[in-house]
Amino acid sequence: LVYDTLALTSNLSLNFTNHTIGGDITIVNTNTGRWQLCAPAVDSTAILNIMGDVIHLNGNFAATGTGNGNTTIIVNHFGDIIASAGNFSISRGSQGGTGTTNWYMHNGNIALSNVTTQNSNPSGARFVFTGNTQDLNLTSVTYSGGGFPVRVDSAATVNLGTSVIQGSGAFTVSDFGGIYTAQDSGFVKNLLNTGTTTLSSLGNYGYNGTTAQITGSLLPATVNTFIVDNSSGVTLSSNLSASTLNLAAGKLNTGSSNLLTVTGTSTTSIVGGSAMDYVNGPLSLTLPSSLAAGSIYNFPIGKGSYKPLALVDAVTNASGSVVVSSEVFDENAGGTPGTGLTSLNTNRYWSAQIISGLTEFVSTKVRLTEDVLTSTMGIGNSSTLTGAYDLVSSSAPSGGTIVSDDMTSLSFFVIGEAGSTSTFALSVSVNNGWNMVSTPGLHPADQNVNTWWPGKDPAAGVFRFSGGYLPVTTTVPGEGYWMKHLGANTYNYPAIQIVAHDAITGAAGWNLIGGYETNVATSGITTSPAGLQTGSVFQYSSGYTVAPNLVPGYGYWIKLTGAGSIN
Repeated sequence: LVYDTLALTSNLSLNFTNHTIGGDITIVNTNTGRWQLCAPAVDSTAILNIMGDVIHLNGNFAATGTGNGNTTIIVNHFGDIIASAGNFSISRGSQGGTGTTNWYMHNGNIALSNVTTQNSNPSGARFVFTGNTQDLNLTSVTYSGGGFPVRVDSAATVNLGTSVIQGSGAFTVSDFGGIYTAQDSGFVKNLLNTGTTTLSSLGNYGYNGTTAQITGSLLPATVNTFIVDNSSGVTLSSNLSASTLNLAAGKLNTGSSNLLTVTGTSTTSIVGGSAMDYVNGPLSLTLPSSLAAGSIYNFPIGKGSYKPLALVDAVTNASGSVVVSSEVFDENAGGTPGTGLTSLNTNRYWSAQIISGLTEFVSTKVRLTEDVLTSTMGIGNSSTLTGAYDLVSSSAPSGGTIVSDDMTSLSFFVIGEAGSTSTFALSVSVNNGWNMVSTPGLHPADQNVNTWWPGKDPAAGVFRFSGGYLPVTTTVPGEGYWMKHLGANTYNYPAIQIVAHDAITGAAGWNLIGGYETNVATSGITTSPAGLQTGSVFQYSSGYTVAPNLVPGYGYWIKLTGAGSIN
């Protein structure tokens, strides 16, 4: 449809009601008059579907101009609005103050340049964005009474760019609707309208400028999703809670007074994190209640470079969530090497602190990333920044990362040199009742069973097996033992002395053995003479299962067809 009415001097309605326009509507000229899509009678409804674009080249055009009350006008528009001159408005009639006009933009964009826009029904007429990703471009727009009212519906995302909305129209972001800004100071520069501005705390808000941005004062303190999509970086202006963080591009700068807390409890509540896209400053994330081992919660943090910290196999109680804050610093912690470490790296340290839910936190491993990691390096942990850092990792670095043993508290972490030391850190978890255990090295005090397992049942002995169960009070590396414990516990031994990996003497039949300081796949076990092993190796934890590995600190059953050595 093309409207080029050079002689029009009045306001005329096209009287569209329950019509579908399959193509474009182009307004070329209206002289001094105005074309309006519809003008329903009092207490009636007009619905119009526009499949193509609305192109306004000049003249005056509006969805309606009726003053009839209790009228409902619905425009379902699947194309763009492009207006480049004249007056293009949502409503030029009051609809009696009780009617509504909703111009739904289902897929298309709105671009207004060098036009005047107004609204005679400020409480009931608006443009409504409903599509996935849409643009709103405003250039040299004159705002008359009622302004340019906009609502962004749920699941819609509108890119405001550097456009400025003025006038007295309202601007609303509904729950789970979203807007992006390219303004350097955020939405406060986009939304200069004097009408009511409502930005839902369940909305999604993104920053996609090309120069450095701050989030500004209009960003709600709580949001659903917060998106950083600016390679020049974004800085929080104040504290922010977001259910989800999306680091699409660029760094997010935070601090003690502008902290980001991710309240979503999924491992996918934080999206992104790379050499170019990370949080420069503190970041808090939330662990859910009743969390069992098996997940990885990553802090995509860095300072001069991306150096994330991750919580691996974190465990929490059932009564509540746990909020953990982490930050990395490219500077010397100022601490000293403690047990198990001979020196500390001075280029970097990490902080991980429990902000809330301390009583709900059970344990976690900590994974650190570093550029240069040698096989003799380990993680040091200290309760104070400048204190002594004890070795808390027993596994060698792999693939640019290093993982600690299970930890029941969080504080400060440094990577250091364990060197070719004669000790290793050991963590062993035992259940209430009987456990199959071993001592893979020498305890710094002695080898007494009460030194190794102070929580053992004092009324029950510790037993080795040699054709029958024999009580022991002193343990020997390589042997396995039955030990009854009072309650479940995790024993963390920071410095167990490494011993020679002597072959274990085995007898015909079942043998209860233990390994040394490293994990060994049971598939790699050999015997002398060769071929003595029969069947699988078994482990015990409230029942027997096949053991894929000999893990330091635990006991295992292995059956031989004859006497010999287990290597």
